[in-house]
Amino acid sequence: MNGHPLTLKLVAGLLHEEFGDEATIGQLAELGLADVGMLMSQLRGVHRQEVVQLLAVLDASFNRLSEKWRRLLLSLVVLRQAFDGTWASAMMGETVAPKELRRLAKRGFLLAEAQGYRFLPLIEEYLKFRAGDLREAHLRAIEFYESRVTSRAEWETLEDVQDYLEVFYHRCELGEYEAAFDVLRDGDDVNEFLCLRGHNQLLAELYQQLVEHLPCREDYRYTASLISLGNGYRSLGRYRDAIAVYKKSLEIARDIRDQQGEADSLIGLGSAYKSLGRYRDAIAILEQQLDIARDIGKPQGEADSLNNLGNAYNGLGRYRDAITFHKKSLEIFQEIRHRQGEADSLNHLGYAYNCLGRYRDAITFHQESLEIFQEIRHRQGEANSLINLGNAYNALKRYPEAIAILEQSLDIARDIGNRQGEATSLIGLGNAYNSLGRYPEAIAFYEQSLKITGDISDKRGEANTLLMLGNLYQKLGRVQEGFAASQQATAIYQDLNLPLDAYPIPKWQKKLVKFAERGKFHLILCFLGGLIALPLAVVWLISLILYRLIRQRFTPR
Repeated sequence: MNGHPLTLKLVAGLLHEEFGDEATIGQLAELGLADVGMLMSQLRGVHRQEVVQLLAVLDASFNRLSEKWRRLLLSLVVLRQAFDGTWASAMMGETVAPKELRRLAKRGFLLAEAQGYRFLPLIEEYLKFRAGDLREAHLRAIEFYESRVTSRAEWETLEDVQDYLEVFYHRCELGEYEAAFDVLRDGDDVNEFLCLRGHNQLLAELYQQLVEHLPCREDYRYTASLISLGNGYRSLGRYRDAIAVYKKSLEIARDIRDQQGEADSLIGLGSAYKSLGRYRDAIAILEQQLDIARDIGKPQGEADSLNNLGNAYNGLGRYRDAITFHKKSLEIFQEIRHRQGEADSLNHLGYAYNCLGRYRDAITFHQESLEIFQEIRHRQGEANSLINLGNAYNALKRYPEAIAILEQSLDIARDIGNRQGEATSLIGLGNAYNSLGRYPEAIAFYEQSLKITGDISDKRGEANTLLMLGNLYQKLGRVQEGFAASQQATAIYQDLNLPLDAYPIPKWQKKLVKFAERGKFHLILCFLGGLIALPLAVVWLISLILYRLIRQRFTPR
C-alpha cells in the first residue's frame, strides 16, 4: 500500500469485521469488492499510484459501514477536540453507544486517546470531501458548545473557556467572522479573561484570523481586532510587528473619524515605542492620546495615558516627573474603581522610587500592586510586580528573598509566554547571584537574558545586560570579553540617545560627569584628577593580568 500503514489498518479492519480473526486478503472478493480485490492482487508490495489506491480503499471501507455509522462520521468530522459517546450523541441527535466508537476505531476510522476519540488527518480530509457541505454539522457543533458554556465566576484556567473558543472556531469555519469577534467580546468577555491570564500567543492567533477575514474595514470590529493583535504582539515582545499593526489601526480610525479607536491605537503605539527605548517618540504620541482622552471625556483613557507617560519618563531617568504622572493616574483609577489600572500605577510608582534609592517605599508600592493583581488574577501584572519587588530586595542586599521572588516571576513569565518579563526576571536573578559572588550562575542568567532581548529587539534591555556582563567578565579577568561587551552596550546607549540618568552606571560616575559639565574649572579639575588616577589604573590592570598569568601557570591541572 505504498508504505501507508493507515491503508493496511482499514483493509484489516474491514476483513476482521466481516470474517473475524481468520480473515484473508482473498476474502475481499467475497464482499463484492471487485475493484479493491483486483487492486490488491495487482499491488503485491509494488509502490505505484498512491492516491488512487488509497481512495479506493477508503471508499470501499466507508461504503461497507452502516448508514448510521456513515452519518455519525460525517457529523463528527467538524470537531477538532477529542470526543466521546456523549458528544457523538449530541452531534447525531440520537444515542451513540461507546462500543460503536470502539468498533469504528478498530476499523481504522477513529484514533482512540485518553481524552476520547479523534480523526487522523487523512481520514478527516477524506470525510470532509465526502460530506461536501458541512454547514449543518458546524451549526450543530455551535449549538452543542453553547449549551456547555459556564459563567465568568467559574473560570479558572484556559480549559474553562474552551467551549467559547470552539464556538469561535466553528463561526470562522462558516465564514461568520463578525459573530466570531462577538464570541470573544460579548457576554462574560473571553478576551479580557485571556488578557488577564496572559494567553498572549493565543490572542495573537485569534485576532490574526479576524484581521485577515473581517470583510468591512469601517466596522469597529476590524479596528478593535487590529489593536488587540498589536497588544498581543507587544506582550510577546514583537514590538516592530506591533508598531506596524498600530499604525494601520490608527490610519483607519482617523479615516473613519473614530476617536476612541484613534486613542487606543496611539496608546498602543506609544507603549511599543517605549519598549524599544524610543522614549521621546513615545512621549510625543502619548501626549496626543492624552489630549483625545480628555477631549472625549474618557477618564480611564486619561489615566492610562498618564501612566504610560510616567513609564516613558522613567525610561529617560526623569523619575520625579514619572512619579507625578503615576500619582495622577493612580488618583483617577481609584476614583473610577479600576483595579487593574490602580495596580499598574502602584507598580510603576514603586519602580520610580526604587530608582531614586527609596527602596522601602518601593517595596510597599510593589506589595500593594501584587496583592491587587493576585486578587483580579492578572498573571502578567503579577509577574511584573514580582520582578520589581525582587529588584528592590536586591537593592537592600536581601538576596535569598530576591532570588525566591524572581524565580516566581520567571515561572509565570515562561508560563504565559511573556518574553520581556522572562528576560527581566533573568537579569534580576543574574544581579542577585553576582552580588553573592556566584559568578558562573550570574553569567548564565545574563547570557539567557541577552539572547531573549536580542530576539525581541529590546535594545535598552540588551544594553543593560551587556553592561552587566562586561563588568562581570572584567571582574573574572576575562578582560577582552568584558571590553567587547561594554563597547557594545555603549554603542546601543548612544544609538538610543539616552540622557545620563538613564544609564545603569554607579551614581558616583554620574555625579562625576555632572560635576565636569558645570564649567571649565570643574572640567580642568576632573582632567587633573584623571592624570593622577590613570597611572594607578594602569598599574592595577597590569597587576591583575600578571596575577592571572601566574595563577594559570602554577595551578595544578
